[in-house]
Amino acid sequence: TNKLTLRANDEDRLLIDSAGRVTTPNQPSFRVSNGGAADYTTIGYMTFGTATLNTGTHYSTSTGKFTAPIAGIYYFAFRALTRAVVQTNMWIGINVNGIALTQTYHTHSNHSNISAESIVSLSANDYVQVVLGGGGIHSGSGHDKYTFFQGHLIG
Repeated sequence: TNKLTLRANDEDRLLIDSAGRVTTPNQPSFRVSNGGAADYTTIGYMTFGTATLNTGTHYSTSTGKFTAPIAGIYYFAFRALTRAVVQTNMWIGINVNGIALTQTYHTHSNHSNISAESIVSLSANDYVQVVLGGGGIHSGSGHDKYTFFQGHLIG
């Protein structure tokens, strides 16, 4: 196949194949979960210790922060399976630099799904985190497909 490669330097490249498909293999992106650790029941910022994707290592599994490497438009999503106990006024949010960007509230009496997602313009070095404001989230063994945080640079 014929491929055209445009390079700014050895780390950055844009690939266009003969059919016109464009790939950007170094595009910042991540998908993280808790990898079998205990459920989340503490109010505060959530840290996801297992990265199944972390292009550029801009998500820190120790701090729970995604730090934007460059200014741009980014997409973020958080999804979770709630614990099977009565939970009232449970909420989760996506914060940028410690300030709420998106929040969602939920009340239930059994397992349920809760999610938040957003598209946001970030400056270089802005950081994004997920915060739990009450209730409990399943994240233990086998729950990685239900509870995760992900994001990527759109452009």
